[in-house]
Amino acid sequence: MTNQTREQSPNNIQTQKTFDNFNCVKGVELALEAFKELSIFPGWFMLLCYGTAGCGKTHLCEAVVNYWREEGFYTSVIEWPTLIRNLKSAMHGEYHGLYDEVFKNYCRADTLIMDDVGMGGTGSNWEWGEFEEIICYRYKNNLFTIVTTNLDIPQLPDRVVSRFRDKSKARMVKIGADDYRPKLSIK
Repeated sequence: MTNQTREQSPNNIQTQKTFDNFNCVKGVELALEAFKELSIFPGWFMLLCYGTAGCGKTHLCEAVVNYWREEGFYTSVIEWPTLIRNLKSAMHGEYHGLYDEVFKNYCRADTLIMDDVGMGGTGSNWEWGEFEEIICYRYKNNLFTIVTTNLDIPQLPDRVVSRFRDKSKARMVKIGADDYRPKLSIK
């Protein structure tokens, strides 16, 4: 693959997104350090990264996936709206037990990288309840988990935040940078 085209792997990860080409503007340094550290399995295994839209959270998730791919380990990033849509589709499917199977897959996967938690959903009690249950299962079973969100900590379920505050298993990092995507000037 070349860097001259926007290429994506089969699971829609942009293969050119790496730690080396991450735009490390002021306010993202701690997040970059945390993602790099987590990518080499340091002993802790859960990361919650939060900050405004466009500050680099998705790039860092994809950099982890691409780093691991180079090491021969394959995983992917799932966006929150897709995860919720998958659960709702399974709930309304004709196959009895499909919902439980899909839900357990999110709970039990060796790695789970959830991007943009809270985006595009209704923020219903059901959505937050499923999120809480997934995180609690993964925490209890020491499973590798990355969560990114544009929400502030008080907007997330207390039980989820509590698990990410456990320094023996997890880290929380806020990206303080603003959206640094190129802006169109309005004339």
